[in-house]
Amino acid sequence: MRLAPLLVAAVALVAGYLIGTSPASVVPPVMPESSLVKELPPWPVYRFFVGLNDVLRYLAEKTTPPDIRALELSNSFWQSVVVYGLVKHGAFDALAEAGGTSRCSAVALKTGTHPHYLCRFMHAGATLGIFEEPEPGVFRTTAISEELRTRSRDRALWLSAMLRDNYVATAEKSIMTGAPGCVEHLGAPWWEWHADHPYESELFDRAMKDFSLRTAAAVVGALPLKGTEVVCDVGGGIGTLLATIWEHWPSTTVKVFDLPETARRAIEYFELKEVGNNATAIPASFFDPLPADLKTCDIIFLKNVLHDWADDDCVKILSNIKQSAAPGARLAIVEATVGTDGPSFERAKAAVEAGILSTCPQGAKERTLAEFAHLLRRAGVIEGDHQTPTLIKLRELLSLMIVPL
Repeated sequence: MRLAPLLVAAVALVAGYLIGTSPASVVPPVMPESSLVKELPPWPVYRFFVGLNDVLRYLAEKTTPPDIRALELSNSFWQSVVVYGLVKHGAFDALAEAGGTSRCSAVALKTGTHPHYLCRFMHAGATLGIFEEPEPGVFRTTAISEELRTRSRDRALWLSAMLRDNYVATAEKSIMTGAPGCVEHLGAPWWEWHADHPYESELFDRAMKDFSLRTAAAVVGALPLKGTEVVCDVGGGIGTLLATIWEHWPSTTVKVFDLPETARRAIEYFELKEVGNNATAIPASFFDPLPADLKTCDIIFLKNVLHDWADDDCVKILSNIKQSAAPGARLAIVEATVGTDGPSFERAKAAVEAGILSTCPQGAKERTLAEFAHLLRRAGVIEGDHQTPTLIKLRELLSLMIVPL
């Protein structure tokens, strides 16, 4: 009983610290019914559970015998194999259509798969928390299986299948030659190969859209706007980030700058999202002088672009933006900034970098805040050895860096 007051005081102290030191959330003027911003937890709750995860993971790993830990690390690919098999053959869809609970033999019949193999895959999935297995051979959906059935489906297919062989080529060959894993495995640079493979290119776009939707929600929940700005995205793909911003701030005007074919798909995406006359897609390459339209931009996003390129290329991109933007505009760089989070997120950034090594030119990497400042200094965007971008944390893996132009 004597411990109870101390426990209450400790909880109150932690809660007070988290509340008092957490950034304020941004609430946009419009919140669409399907908005992922609604799913963002309050900052104190988010920080508490991220920290708790770090502590529990540390304890779990430190108390695992070295031989078992080594086996886990050496054989961890089996988890992505299980996910890939279940997603590719429609097991999640079949289970959902059966009302969320079914025998694996019935799921196998529905999907045209071999009962023994599918049942073992589903059992393996249950050990990973993907399903519940209330009795042998009977499986029930979970939040994870629903996520893999819907929003994360394309991302799972892309990560599990398309990157797999590139990873192996990176480990076997790139580490000796310095050429990206995709060149060693596919025989061509990433973007050139995708230009000749429409199915894989479309799957890549869908996977990136899934990533972008989550990042866009985190940006909307962190970046205050007046609501009347012209918001632009250089190398912005099909415009997922900008469409999300417009849905929550419908008085903004949005413009995406990307290669001609991508810009064409962006126009289609804007039409699908009913952005209307508030959106424009402008063909451009960030390695060339950017169009005059960039001078109309109040905020210029550069999301997950710089980590794809070596330092000299990054300086070229940043210099082109600096030269074409209007004075007073703000550059908003969204990247997985190294050294700004706890162990779990830093490990996830290392995983992202493994993908970069397998797909991007030599020199591409995730960077620290100091390394980004160095690039911005070389490009003439910031001056002085002690000036750095303003870091805005997001409730996800990436961070937002704001720099006045």
